[in-house]
Amino acid sequence: LLKKLSQEQRKACTCPGPGLPGYWREYLYFFNETSMKCQHFVGANEGCNRFTSYKECHDSCYVPFNRK
Repeated sequence: LLKKLSQEQRKACTCPGPGLPGYWREYLYFFNETSMKCQHFVGANEGCNRFTSYKECHDSCYVPFNRK
């Protein structure tokens, strides 16, 4: 079972980014309370305020958001 993320972690879920193994990249993710998964905002522009859709992140998203 997945451990419950803290409020701070839910605000900034981090998933492994593309590149060399062991390297992590932070994206704009949020914790979906309904699906209990981290999800990625996809909007009209980078760092946008309005999000038109999102794509679900894989399960390894469940790590402390500040892991590098």
